[in-house]
Amino acid sequence: MKNRQLAYKFKLTCSGSLLCINLAWAQSSPPDASLQDIAAAPPIKHEIFAGYGFMSLPQLVSILADAIGDSFSRGQSRTLFMGPIIIGYNYFPSEKLSLGIEANYANYINKDYTSDQVNSKNHFITLMPQFQYYWARLPQVEFYSGIKLGASFFHEKSTNEDVTHAFVPAFHVTPLGARIGRKKRFYIDSGTGFDGLLNIGYNIPIQ
Repeated sequence: MKNRQLAYKFKLTCSGSLLCINLAWAQSSPPDASLQDIAAAPPIKHEIFAGYGFMSLPQLVSILADAIGDSFSRGQSRTLFMGPIIIGYNYFPSEKLSLGIEANYANYINKDYTSDQVNSKNHFITLMPQFQYYWARLPQVEFYSGIKLGASFFHEKSTNEDVTHAFVPAFHVTPLGARIGRKKRFYIDSGTGFDGLLNIGYNIPIQ
């Protein structure tokens, strides 16, 4: 009987000690840093961004048209292109929605493969309002989809000094994009339209 009482008292002492240790550890341990960052970070209302795209729709169409022309004329040409170079602004009415506007510039140069003579120079200046929806949010990454609709000013100058100007409708559809970071954030997205097949850039909050 005495042994059972001693064993019972030993169990109570050990249980009390473990409870005190657990309470002390819980009070001294900070909450998860990533959750703390999300709770502490103020919502972003305004930001500017800059980026670079690869192979916009006008560039792809120009490459295809030149390839078809070369096949009929039995000539050979090579192409040089830059951009789109993208700048813009976003406003966040909520954490899941952004409304903004962007401008971009891209060019396309076609040269004769043998003589290196410039056959044509094409420039595209595009302005598009945009809408983005953020459908998943992790501590350091946000995923979004979006659409942009606007207009593009097209300027072409050919070898014989002929100049063509035109305004054409512009659009871009982004099925999947990601923003990385909580304050100054990088972004990368893929889509089709006047921004290119792949875009990378940088967002800077200005609130």
